[in-house]
Amino acid sequence: MTEKLYLNDSTQMEFKSTVSEITEYRGKPAIVLKETLFYGEAGGQLADHGRLQWHGGAVDVCDVQIEEQTFYHLVESIPEGLTAGSDVVGKVDAQRRWDHMRQHTGQHLVSAAFYTVEGIKTISSRLGSRVSTIDINIEKPDWELARRIEQKVNQTIMENRPIVIHYPNAAELATMKMRRTPKVDRDIRVIEIADMDLTPCGGTHCRTTGEVGFVKIISLERYKGMIRVTFVAGQRALDVIQSMSSQVRTVVSETECQLSEIPNMLSGLHEELKETKYKLGVMRKAHLARIAEQLLSEHAESKGLTVILTVQEQLDAEARRVLASALSARSDVVSGVFSRDIQAGKWMIVMEAAPQTGVQLQKLFKEFFFPKGGRGGGRAQHVEGFLPDQDVAIEEVLEELKTALTGH
Repeated sequence: MTEKLYLNDSTQMEFKSTVSEITEYRGKPAIVLKETLFYGEAGGQLADHGRLQWHGGAVDVCDVQIEEQTFYHLVESIPEGLTAGSDVVGKVDAQRRWDHMRQHTGQHLVSAAFYTVEGIKTISSRLGSRVSTIDINIEKPDWELARRIEQKVNQTIMENRPIVIHYPNAAELATMKMRRTPKVDRDIRVIEIADMDLTPCGGTHCRTTGEVGFVKIISLERYKGMIRVTFVAGQRALDVIQSMSSQVRTVVSETECQLSEIPNMLSGLHEELKETKYKLGVMRKAHLARIAEQLLSEHAESKGLTVILTVQEQLDAEARRVLASALSARSDVVSGVFSRDIQAGKWMIVMEAAPQTGVQLQKLFKEFFFPKGGRGGGRAQHVEGFLPDQDVAIEEVLEELKTALTGH
């Protein structure tokens, strides 16, 4: 069992300890110390990095993992001269530690604000290397609510409230109105943000809310029936704001608009884009209808089966579907539209059969294309898939396919 020195003061970055064991953790070289300031990955918070030094040597700690209360300080390799019983000085990467502290305390503030303002509980949280998230149970993204939460959080930060660590006994614990129940039943550590939050937690935290700096909510999105709130704190929040500001300046410069005019300008562009897409869609349908009309005119209607297989370059999936459907609207037609995707190295395929033909395309596709490396599927009258373009002579493939369909 490793003694956790960071529990009472997360701002301490240097310590002395003794090596308990030189070992491996899941196949990686690892050092176990009697006590440590290094935080091990747990509770949604990433591990500390840093360095161990001793007389005559040093090694970088690239990760810290915990198993049965033992902290494994992972290194690239075990240096010569470092053995069980060696005295070492540990130095935590202060920039990484402070970043993690700000994200973690920021998460407590965001979760507490949702709970105190709207009674919304945090279901889960994750403190990532770039952004952090909490998942909450609300029906849909609500940016007005997010604005109020962000305001509450940053007001609390500006008030520079103290953050206090408690180790309550059973009687004290029973009187505490905590935001969530403890996940352990002994040695419970409680983080209190004055007049804001009281939560059991074993992570690293700032000493005051002012040390967090600033919190910015950057996205709200649906996730597994909940809403995922993504946020950043401290330097990360400043980086996001500066990036947003730079992007806005670029838009203002490129469009020659005033900042206040941008929303109306974007709305106008959006409407123009919708109209342009609609017109292009009408033109494309007319173009595909002309292609279908031409192909059908080349194949007289028959009481038997008419197979129309065509290679059409630069058609996307939707266009292939439209063309195949237009061809097989005639009751005797089984159609196939093939387009080459050079970047993907594939021939993309859409086939459709008029119900009156009785052709089972799903079965045919598997029997004909799978042996050639093709893949795909669909229904009896409609299939989609691809054929690898490995020096495929597509005209020969189409002739084989026509023979497979007609039997001659």
